[in-house]
Amino acid sequence: MIEGRTEGKSNNDDYNDDEEEQEQKKTKKTKEENEEEREGDEKEGNEQQEENEEEQEEIKEENEQQEFNEEEENEEEEENEKENEEQEDNEEQEQEEEK
Repeated sequence: MIEGRTEGKSNNDDYNDDEEEQEQKKTKKTKEENEEEREGDEKEGNEQQEENEEEQEEIKEENEQQEFNEEEENEEEEENEKENEEQEDNEEQEQEEEK
């Protein structure tokens, strides 16, 4: 018997065992890589979703601010119109009194 070989095993059997072991290592490595990639994709997806939600919140706040500003502007215009009307009425009344 040749040293290093188990009785009843040939070189081919040893080669096949090594090949099978290598294949199992590749499979395990591939599974680990796939898991890491999936976790990375998931994390990236979560970060993107969070970024999108923050952006939507900013847009919502900007829209609310714009709406508030428009309301303020409208109130100011109404107030100015009212003051102008009152002044016109006062001027008309003064002219009537002068006559």
